[in-house]
This record gives sequence, structure tokens and C-alpha cells, in this order.
Amino acid sequence: MSKTRYIVLLGCVGGLTACAHLPQLALHPDGLSPSEHVTLGHTYEARGEKELALREYRAAYDQDAHSYPALMALGETAYNQGAWAKARAYFRKALKGVPGDPSAINNLAMVDLGEGKHLKRARDSLEKALPTAGALKPYLEDTLASIQNVQTK
Repeated sequence: MSKTRYIVLLGCVGGLTACAHLPQLALHPDGLSPSEHVTLGHTYEARGEKELALREYRAAYDQDAHSYPALMALGETAYNQGAWAKARAYFRKALKGVPGDPSAINNLAMVDLGEGKHLKRARDSLEKALPTAGALKPYLEDTLASIQNVQTK
């Protein structure tokens, strides 16, 4: 084989090898990871651009349906809209991925409180999570106080 033919053949093989990576690029055309989408969503939300924030949270979820930050952000968005069933579903999925997470437990309890249902279950979950809640302990205690306030009326 001549030297020129050999170089052309190597170029073709190299070109085909490079093409093997194209499908991976097509999976993430925007180039952002799920965590980057969530961060961008939080930025939009801080600026009051709720629809843009929601779009970013959904993009993160679409890339990784188990992304804890995306699930929590989508749950919080649903909670703020009063969409209790959606919020509960997102927080439960987040809790399934990170069992015992005090933030997800508190958010689930807040959904129960907002809906006025399952308050005993919410209280029990919060009380169980309190010893390991760390810096989140005041939030769990506040939610517990709110539940107690509703139950004594």
C-alpha cells in the first residue's frame, strides 16, 4: 500500500471514530448538567422569573429523573402553586432517593399541613427526623408547632 493511500485510510478511520461521539452530543444539546439547570432555575426564581425557573427545573428532571435538587425544586414549585399531589409526588421521590432526608420530610409535612390531611403521619415523620436534622432542626420544629396549632383548634 502506498504511503498516500495509507494516510487517507487513517484519516477516514479517524473521522469515523470521531463520529462515534455524535450521539452523546445529541443527548445534551444545551450542554448543561442537571445541577447546572437547577442552579440556573434558582437564579431565575430569585429574579421573579418563575416560568423560566420551572423550565430549568424540568430540564434537569428530564436529564435525570432521580436528581434530588431537581425533585426538590419541582416539589417546591408545585407546593407554592398549591398543587399538593404534584408536590407530594416530587418530595416522596426525593425522599426515596435520599431516605431520612430532613428537608424532604419537612417539605412533605408542609404539603400535608397545607392540605390539612395526614397530620399525624406528618408529625410522626418530623419527630423521627428531628434527632438527625442538624441545621434544619428549627424548620422541623416550626412545622411541628404549626401542625400542633392546627390539631388543637
